[in-house]
Amino acid sequence: MQMSLLYGLNALAAALFLMTVFLFLASRQSAASLSLFVRQSLLLSASALLQAYALHSLDLLLVAIITVAAKAVIIPWMLRRSLGGSFQSRREVELAVSVPTSLVIAIGASLVAYFVAQPVVAQAQGFVAVNLPVGLASLLISVYALAVRREALPQFLSLLMLDNAAFFAGIAIATTSALWEIVAALEGIIVTIIVALLTRTISERIGTTHVGALAGLREEGPR
Repeated sequence: MQMSLLYGLNALAAALFLMTVFLFLASRQSAASLSLFVRQSLLLSASALLQAYALHSLDLLLVAIITVAAKAVIIPWMLRRSLGGSFQSRREVELAVSVPTSLVIAIGASLVAYFVAQPVVAQAQGFVAVNLPVGLASLLISVYALAVRREALPQFLSLLMLDNAAFFAGIAIATTSALWEIVAALEGIIVTIIVALLTRTISERIGTTHVGALAGLREEGPR
């Protein structure tokens, strides 16, 4: 009975996890996209916690803790600190494909993921049967989201969601006892390298909008 409850809660977390990817694909604002990424990371952690409890796995518990710390706290804080007021701008994100078309493509990607994972799911049960197809579908949709967004921040968030999707499937099928070490290493790379590159790219392309930088301007009349 207890395992059935854990399976049910994990299935709910998986459904919400996949929903965040669809909502992210339809989102046109950076702040909303970041909020969806944080929620998705929390759902990934919830699935890891459920599996850690069911399987008595310390590794999965550490994965959940690292995910919350890195993706729900540190990365959002660094992005808000790096971008400042420009992050709260309600300017719409430029997309290469319209939202309705993208959602139809995302549904098709989900079906492809289901059929690809079906041979494994048919022989599996419990967490693998849920996490594998959902993780694969989320991965395909995240790759598509990365391709159709034309700005640095949405592309960066798409890359992070792709990482979440891979781990959502991976935590259910991984058997190595060093899983948490792998996760810690990858999250460290993401935090230290990708965020640095993102900040550099935005600084080069956008520059500063600080009012103090305008102090040297003078209004000159016609000569």
